Amino acid sequence: MNRPNHKAQAFEGVSRVVGLRSRTTTLALVLAGLASTGADAALGVLAGSGTGASPYQVSDYADLCAVGTGTYSSSATYRLVADIDATPSDTANSDSGFAPVSFKGTFHGGGHTIGKLSINRPGHDAALFSLVDVDAVLDSIWLVGAKINGSHHVGVLAATNRGSIVSCSSTGIVVGDTAQSHVGGLVGTNSGTIRASRSSSLDSGDQGISAGGLVGVNSGTIESSGASGTVTAGRFAGGLVGANSGTIDSCWASGAISGTHPNAGYGGLVGSATNGRIHGSNATGAVSAYGDSVSLGGLVGHAM
Repeated sequence: MNRPNHKAQAFEGVSRVVGLRSRTTTLALVLAGLASTGADAALGVLAGSGTGASPYQVSDYADLCAVGTGTYSSSATYRLVADIDATPSDTANSDSGFAPVSFKGTFHGGGHTIGKLSINRPGHDAALFSLVDVDAVLDSIWLVGAKINGSHHVGVLAATNRGSIVSCSSTGIVVGDTAQSHVGGLVGTNSGTIRASRSSSLDSGDQGISAGGLVGVNSGTIESSGASGTVTAGRFAGGLVGANSGTIDSCWASGAISGTHPNAGYGGLVGSATNGRIHGSNATGAVSAYGDSVSLGGLVGHAM
């Protein structure tokens, strides 16, 4: 598979969100002559030993499904060694898609792509990684054409980040389906560090409390990062971050922001800011809203 141009993926691979749709039941897959029971047909067998010097090598979708399972520790070191077509995730696990990984180790993307990842988990956190724990590191992972639907904490790369994310990107569609959803194009909720990363994913947090082009809720640090996706939200929406109480430094946002919730905040960069710090950052996207007592801002919608 030829690797697409990264910048083109990050800024041009965008599709329009048109509401929420229920998934239709699909026919069971038959793989290698055996009927699937809804789970993935097989987990990969990974080369390597999971150390920094000899990371586990992830080369296809089956390998990706093996990360953090069985003998492959969630605290180990992994490396993508090829672009991955995650199309099988669309019908995996009884149509709920890829099973998110709680991760404590190091995952090197190597600039390879994971394409067409699908997760549909109403009532649950949803992302490639459900949790990136303290001291965990994700770097150079590029997700392209993802479809993510979930509740609470929802993103393409991570539902919750407490560790470090560096030089990662995402494109696709992200939907939070409850009033408690925190939705981000890359990360749902961040209390760790995100650096040199970007997203052009379209966020739909219509039912949620906050949505951002990159991060739904930030209480950590975001540096030298940006977002260009369109964002809609119920309560707080920002081109970069929905609700911020952390640090945003040298960042940008260019996506359009809109919402219809009363007593809400919509901003080109940040929907709602509580304390925190914003430095050397800018926003150019259009901001629009309909409702009573709505706060709009080119940079910050509502400051507390």
